[in-house]
Amino acid sequence: MSKTAIITGASSGIGRSFARRLAAEGYNMILVARRESLLNEVKEELESQFNVSAEVFLADLSQLDDIRRLEEKIAQTPDLEFLINSAGYGGGWDKLYPDVDPDFTTGMITVHCIATVRLSRAAAEVMKANGKGYIINLASCAAFGSYPGAANYTSTKQFILSFTRNFAWDLAKTGVRAQALCPGYVKTDFYTTKEMLPATESYKKIPGFMWLDLEWLTKKSLETIKKHPRKVVYVPSLRYKFFTWLMKKFF
Repeated sequence: MSKTAIITGASSGIGRSFARRLAAEGYNMILVARRESLLNEVKEELESQFNVSAEVFLADLSQLDDIRRLEEKIAQTPDLEFLINSAGYGGGWDKLYPDVDPDFTTGMITVHCIATVRLSRAAAEVMKANGKGYIINLASCAAFGSYPGAANYTSTKQFILSFTRNFAWDLAKTGVRAQALCPGYVKTDFYTTKEMLPATESYKKIPGFMWLDLEWLTKKSLETIKKHPRKVVYVPSLRYKFFTWLMKKFF
């Protein structure tokens, strides 16, 4: 019997790693992102290495019309078993409120919050009918604290964390499981994107032990949602569990 995973932000980083792992488990893929050339690379990699079907779905999730198109695609995917909302971006740390571009703020809210809520709902409808499914929403360790210049990023990640906690309660008797994945620093190209450029150099000063391995992260996330369905908030590694405890206590 076929099974499908839909992954947003699938062109690179955490999303791409999730795609590789689920393809290795035999999932067909619907790969969602803005960058067509990179998505095609992922598609070719998955189909050649894992003998699965991979479909490219171009979408800019800062646009409501594209979110709606993806909702329709989800509704038309009856064998949907995984939705991973990993699309997102950072940036804006170089400015304090009110000196922040309101369009930048609106875009981040749309991608991180509105897309996560609407796509999670659409996927849950399909999964409830099947009595099984998994939804992973990418939050962050940043969701546990407050920092100067991070009002956009931390607030939207706090929303994802809170929404997923509550969403999981609503799904408790449906067979559908939800996870808010809260990593710290992960070795990806996230820190070299155009949105992050003002802060890129500062990340080079972060000690090596603070960086999580990308493939390890996605492996542990998938293991946790399958084996420990009640663990809705997943903070990977003991060091980040300790740091989130400190942030909750002092920030």
